[in-house]
Amino acid sequence: MVVFGYDIRMNYYKLCMASFHIQHGAKLIATNPDHYTMNLGYKIPGNGSMLKSVEVATGIAAEIPSKPNPFILDHLISSKNLKR
Repeated sequence: MVVFGYDIRMNYYKLCMASFHIQHGAKLIATNPDHYTMNLGYKIPGNGSMLKSVEVATGIAAEIPSKPNPFILDHLISSKNLKR
């Protein structure tokens, strides 16, 4: 599973790795589709802007769950997904 969230240190390598894993069957989940966020009164690229590059490259649209989302909660608390 590739979880795409806002990352101020996003870089080309991370985008490539996300694309690679998605093309090999990983599910693409995004925290939000925001095209921009505000910083000091200026618009800067948001999660959705960076996400779009991976969606276009892979041809796969992200699943963007709303809060609260039963799928995410069930996945996170299921015993098979907990690191021991």
